[in-house]
Amino acid sequence: ISYTYGKAMANSETGGAFANNLNWWQDHGPANYDRTHTLTISHTWQLPFGRGRHWGTDLGRGLDALLGGWNFSGISRFESGLPFTVFSDAPNLYADFNSTRPDQIGNPSVPNPSAALWFNPDAFVVPQGIGRQGDVRHNSLRGPRFNQLDLSLGKIFRITETKTLEFKWENYNALNHVNLANPNSYIGDPQNVGKIYAAADMRQMQFGLHFRF
Repeated sequence: ISYTYGKAMANSETGGAFANNLNWWQDHGPANYDRTHTLTISHTWQLPFGRGRHWGTDLGRGLDALLGGWNFSGISRFESGLPFTVFSDAPNLYADFNSTRPDQIGNPSVPNPSAALWFNPDAFVVPQGIGRQGDVRHNSLRGPRFNQLDLSLGKIFRITETKTLEFKWENYNALNHVNLANPNSYIGDPQNVGKIYAAADMRQMQFGLHFRF
């Protein structure tokens, strides 16, 4: 089990342009990859059936080949949401601005955030005045949490003393949990702002055979 409480701050990432070329500090905030809480649980369990295991003596040769020697393993991840920035238009800005953040005039939280509405767009307005950035901070809101269980079931079949065949059945996002991406955060798009249209991969399975000689 591994737990991390962390905070990563940045001004600009991956060589991106600053919102205001004349004041880089306005882009200071949580890094795009920042997750406050991360819990990782990894496990390997040797199922107690088969030769050399707890209930192995009662199995015949045929049952031992079928039921014995299996290993069940997995990695489970539980992570808090990634940050995102609310953007807007601003008709009275100078050319030194590459992007614009709005002013916050209300509470951006909604009672039950979902893909249909993750935050309250009415809490933000286009900044007023000439040549000013809005007061919303870089990456000041958080998106959905990430929860995923990756599980594997495998066994090594001994063919001869020097030859083995390993079988694995691997499941990524085994519970098919919907991990939503961050929402549309551009308030200049009233039909779609606050909504989520993307998610991480659904459940994926793969089978593998590894022959060693």
